[in-house]
Amino acid sequence: MSLPIISADQRLAERRGIKGAIFGKSGIGKTTLLLTMAPPTTLFFDLEAGDLAIEGWGGDSIRPRTWQECRDVAVFIGGPNPALRDDQPYSQAHFDAVCDRFGEAAALDRYDTVFIDSITVAGRLCLQWCKGQPEAFSDRTGRPDSRGAYGLHGREMIAWLTHLQHTRAKNVWFVGILDEKLDDFMLAAGVWRAMAVAEDPGTVGFHISALYSPPGWQSWESIARLWEAAQGSDDALRVFRNSVLVQQFCRPVWERFVRLAVLAGHLPAAGFDRDPSAFLACDWLPPKWDWVDPLKDARAEIEQIKAGLKSRGMSIAERGYDAEDVDAAIAADREREKRLGLTMEAPNG
Repeated sequence: MSLPIISADQRLAERRGIKGAIFGKSGIGKTTLLLTMAPPTTLFFDLEAGDLAIEGWGGDSIRPRTWQECRDVAVFIGGPNPALRDDQPYSQAHFDAVCDRFGEAAALDRYDTVFIDSITVAGRLCLQWCKGQPEAFSDRTGRPDSRGAYGLHGREMIAWLTHLQHTRAKNVWFVGILDEKLDDFMLAAGVWRAMAVAEDPGTVGFHISALYSPPGWQSWESIARLWEAAQGSDDALRVFRNSVLVQQFCRPVWERFVRLAVLAGHLPAAGFDRDPSAFLACDWLPPKWDWVDPLKDARAEIEQIKAGLKSRGMSIAERGYDAEDVDAAIAADREREKRLGLTMEAPNG
């Protein structure tokens, strides 16, 4: 048997398909792009049950409802992977079993393009399936293990996408939702301003004079300009810290840290997979501006705490310390003073 070298002519003569992805927010018309596809040669992989947007399109469709069905359709489209064992999905044994149910895979030869709508729903079906597998439970306690479930989820999705990617002769398009998350921190410098006067004197339109955008929307050049422009102004520097430094640098790092800690099992977080927002919530307290007279500053802090205008923990946090650490250190100092017979008194005045 000679080495199976593929010549340049053979490679160039091969039928090759495009693999691509279409991502965007819900409702912007991603599915309607199917209307640009030739119905006789396009297979609609309908996971969203959202074919109302393409009413009148004359192509064929399939509607998998479970993750196992998604895997079966993938191996039926892409054929078997000879590198896999018979007990693995997308193997020869898997392909043969699917062909026994679906018929000859040659039935798909008439389709040049597979339009999968959407990878988002496929991911949800996959995660639901993963949560019921042995890997999703702790061997020691038998309780659900989010790390195991998400680890299996990642492996399953990669295997599914890779198998479809290796379907050389067909175009495969994946549609997915790209969410946009907004919060009101970007509105720190915003002011409600009246717009053009309406015909009705009792009705006035307003807008906020600040950009309302997710973290990461600004370029480095824009950030540098904002920083330079804020120099010399306490208010401008405060706005920069809250709307740029915290939003674009601190919050993404914090969220990444928490997610990795949960996945690694270092942070007990039951329910994190259902609602991570409760675990990612945090207060960002930038350091306050020191007064010219530190003594007056300290007295003012004490008066604000006594008056209930701020908490002692907030005051400590503004100085860059953790209130629990400070309290523990104070308690340890007092215990040591008591043990050694020391008396420490605060100065009067």
